[in-house]
Amino acid sequence: MSRLSLLIILLISTLSTWADTKEFVRDYTYIAGEADSKISARQMAMQEVKLELLNELGTYIYSRIDVSENSKGKTDAKQDIRAMTAGFVKVEVLEERWNGYVFYIKAKMAADPKDILKRIKELASNDEEKIKLKDQLSQSAKAFEDMRLEMLALKNALENSKTDNEKQKLALAFANKSKELSAIDMFEKGNDYYWGLKGVEQNSLEASQWFLKAAERGIAGAQLNLGNLYIGGKGVKQSYTQAIYWYQKAAAQGGGGAQSNLGNMYYKGLGVDQDYKMAAHWYQKAADQGYASTQDFLAGMYLKGLGVQQSDKRAFYLYQKASDLGNARSQYNLALLYKHGLGIKKSYKQSVYWFQKSAEQGYANAQNELGEIYSTGRGVVQSYKQGFYWAQKAANQGHAEAMYSVAFQYAKGKGVKQDHDQSLYWLQESANLGNENAMNMFKSSR
Repeated sequence: MSRLSLLIILLISTLSTWADTKEFVRDYTYIAGEADSKISARQMAMQEVKLELLNELGTYIYSRIDVSENSKGKTDAKQDIRAMTAGFVKVEVLEERWNGYVFYIKAKMAADPKDILKRIKELASNDEEKIKLKDQLSQSAKAFEDMRLEMLALKNALENSKTDNEKQKLALAFANKSKELSAIDMFEKGNDYYWGLKGVEQNSLEASQWFLKAAERGIAGAQLNLGNLYIGGKGVKQSYTQAIYWYQKAAAQGGGGAQSNLGNMYYKGLGVDQDYKMAAHWYQKAADQGYASTQDFLAGMYLKGLGVQQSDKRAFYLYQKASDLGNARSQYNLALLYKHGLGIKKSYKQSVYWFQKSAEQGYANAQNELGEIYSTGRGVVQSYKQGFYWAQKAANQGHAEAMYSVAFQYAKGKGVKQDHDQSLYWLQESANLGNENAMNMFKSSR
């Protein structure tokens, strides 16, 4: 179980009794250093007061749940709450003053803990867009914190520097970090419009404008998102060429999402000549950074020998990596390799284990396989009831083969009470999706 899923379970039982909105007000006085301008002093004051507000809200939520006696579990839970809150809740500045030496700021953060829980629950899904949002929120929170610490370190080093040359170098580095912090802030504003966060409506045009400002200043996440907008023609004129341009910019900085997307462009031949070798090259770079969906896709290329030398063992390795990261499709594919003995010794036990993992995440193909496994008793204690349960799960998601299985089990009364009307219904549903067995059986039943 992921720590995010654990956090959700622990929060569910406590949030129902909370007030709708909790307000926190904090102030902070930042003493400017030698290299500070009004802009950088405000940036630092804002980051510090925002950190205090996020910590207080996170502590408020955390104090009402029992995460773990393990200190690492506590730290992880607090980080999750803080990262999610930073992305969803707007900081409202109530007062600010600057006298050339000191920047004073007073700010408010108002949040509904139930809303935070709802959003965290949404991020725990396997929906590709939710995964992207979760990654971007985490990366944004980390970027701001890293920048804050780097600027404080530079300020401290500047105060203790001994020579004019050293002071000049440190002052320049501090000024550059301030510019980078401004660019990260532009990226965050773009994200707010891109995802519809912090009380603003989704607006692709506004998002594209903020992303462009941040992208031109070298922010890899903004370059990635700008490329995504060009792919779909949202807020900008659709252009694969422009998408590739910005993906390449982000990929050159090590952006795994951009590397994966660049691989997609070469794989599909969008804006470039189709080139499986180049696709595999970029997929590998993203896979090396732990992008599970890319590991899954690259594994499929090794199975088929597309752009790489065919290798069942390499495919197994990549499916295993992605499965361990919780990728449902990879768990299903890994189960198939165990089932057929490809790249690994055949093992029904391991096959069932990974089908179960995938099915529990809602992957319809795995649910269908698991239904068949239980109905036939291959590698498990035979159970028509469990077979019907999993077949029904897959059928409800529109899986044609599972629909046929459900129809058959209703007709025979296996694992479920016999019901010819339900059997006919599912038979027709399966036939409508082109399942040949269902089509033949449906014709013969009329």
